[in-house]
Amino acid sequence: MKSIIVKCTLLLIITFMFVFTTDAQDFRQIELRKESGSVNGNSFSEVIKLNTKSTYLNETFKNLDNWTITDGGETSDTWHIATPEPSSLDGTPYAIVVSDDAGQLDMDEIMELTVGIDVTDATSLFFSFDHFMWDWDTNPTPTQGLVQVWDGNEWVTVYTADNQDIGSWDVPDHQDIEITAYKNDELKVRFHYTANWDFWWAVDNCIIYSKSDHDLGMLSKSLEWLFVDDSKIPTADVYNFGIINENTYSVNYIIYNDEDEVIYDETVNVENMIAPDATATISFPAWTGTIAGTYKDTVIVTVFDDGNSFNNKIGGEIKVIGDVEYDAGTIYGWNGDPTAYTTKISLETGELNNMQATGDLMYWTCASYINGRVYGVNFNNIQYTNAKLYYLNNDGTPYEIGSIEGSYMISAMAHDITTGKTYITNFSNIGVFELFELDIENLTTTYIGAWGSTANPGVGNVFALACDNNGALYGLAGIINQSTYVVDDAKLITFDKNTAEITEVGEIDVDIVFGNHDLSFDRQTNILYGTLLEQADGAGVYSFNTENGEATLIHDLNLEYPITACAIIPSSLVNINQEENTIINIYPNPSNGVFNIDFKTFTEVLNVSITDITGKIIYQLANANCKSQIQIDLSNQNKGIYFIRLFNNSSSYNYKININ
Repeated sequence: MKSIIVKCTLLLIITFMFVFTTDAQDFRQIELRKESGSVNGNSFSEVIKLNTKSTYLNETFKNLDNWTITDGGETSDTWHIATPEPSSLDGTPYAIVVSDDAGQLDMDEIMELTVGIDVTDATSLFFSFDHFMWDWDTNPTPTQGLVQVWDGNEWVTVYTADNQDIGSWDVPDHQDIEITAYKNDELKVRFHYTANWDFWWAVDNCIIYSKSDHDLGMLSKSLEWLFVDDSKIPTADVYNFGIINENTYSVNYIIYNDEDEVIYDETVNVENMIAPDATATISFPAWTGTIAGTYKDTVIVTVFDDGNSFNNKIGGEIKVIGDVEYDAGTIYGWNGDPTAYTTKISLETGELNNMQATGDLMYWTCASYINGRVYGVNFNNIQYTNAKLYYLNNDGTPYEIGSIEGSYMISAMAHDITTGKTYITNFSNIGVFELFELDIENLTTTYIGAWGSTANPGVGNVFALACDNNGALYGLAGIINQSTYVVDDAKLITFDKNTAEITEVGEIDVDIVFGNHDLSFDRQTNILYGTLLEQADGAGVYSFNTENGEATLIHDLNLEYPITACAIIPSSLVNINQEENTIINIYPNPSNGVFNIDFKTFTEVLNVSITDITGKIIYQLANANCKSQIQIDLSNQNKGIYFIRLFNNSSSYNYKININ
């Protein structure tokens, strides 16, 4: 039990660290098409490395053969090469000095380039590097990192690192410093670290290079994925690596199909100034992916008299996603293991299979199965930044859809198949718990109500939501005991979807830890399930009695970390209540797929949405003319049961049809 508490405490710290910290700027990743002869890059400085003509030093620290280490102070701990973890700096070896290893002893360690470099022919000279310094103590301490250049006579400090926290493992701080004034025939650089017990200074990708007058390079492109028949506007970021302003240039965006045929070719001629070391975002006409598959793209920037043609081109893949076949009777979600995986769990056997490591997508708080697709939400670790909605593919690959308007920390999400509405609970940046309706198409929210300090103060946080086949909205709620990290009297509740008023169903009688849980209804049986993290026994799959709230363990997952997001894929017919209505007539039923909707005397304008038994939308019609009947042809669909929803802002009518 103790190990669970310790590890979950760490997860909670990670979960809520956004309240206290801000992330460093997220440097864009650069992917270069192999077909173009370019090289794949994985850090901002990779673009610079591509121009070998102007590069005098390119040190990636596979070893320290080119460097002299000078030990000072009272300890032998000094600069060395570290074997990287997957998320450390750029994922390759790096140089590091760890003052924590020295205990309370003073350090005065220098890593110096051994042989000087003749750079007298350079018209301009720059020194760039990536680094992460962690100084544990916020008070003034001896911790300091000096970056110095030998100008032929003495060492000159060009950068000082003495803040508490500079950069991070995932997003190192990048420095690009002009040193033209110090060029000589024996130029050297060094990193001088003084500290005692303040953790570390990690350095990588040290480059000395000369810039050209004209040098525009491609940094990134936005089009990574989209659903079939969706349209997206491709954008690309251009960076001015040169030393003068650029006023006129062009950017070409090309998309290829799987046979390398060009299916999209757009050029934008730009006449807006881009200053040195500045970025411009270029937008292109929208592109629609009509056929599912994987496409390739290339983006090329062209400027007159470009001194570095090696960084003009980037590219990658575009995934166009069509119908998705998930495993039936399976929970899809997110595993809070320290590595962080998307995962799936058999509802019948409890077998767990981790699919994809999610890396910096820490962490997903909830997931729901909506219209044939699994969606998940994670909040951003940057304070007051909107949470994001993701789509989860059947292979476990997560795809970012975008930021959700007005959200801070979304803890729960549920979809109502009787109305087509999606609900979320949000913990606002002023400490208020709120219920919203979420428009997953536009990522906008509509406020419904709040609880906590002003309403239902005994409820606490709502950790999970689920909506049954009849439209009843359930939640898992409780108050976290700050001394034990156990949720006191965790309970199953129901929501009034119009007011956010809460009714307690009953205590679940499970000692859950923190808020790392989720709920989901099995559409086949209309049974409520949840993934809970129990104080002593770890993570498990539970079923819930919606009459009294009691939770029963059905699968012990043997995990010390939580499954914080779960969405159940139904395996057969969805049991949805059919509303008997004599105003609207649907015939013939059963049919061969061709049938009529007769609105008879109905006068309101209605939208039509038809779903299959999994909840996937197969037909939509907006603003149907209710003055006459309409004919719908679903003869291309498989035989079986389908559900028709006729709705507008004030009414919703549900019907079931049979195609045979």
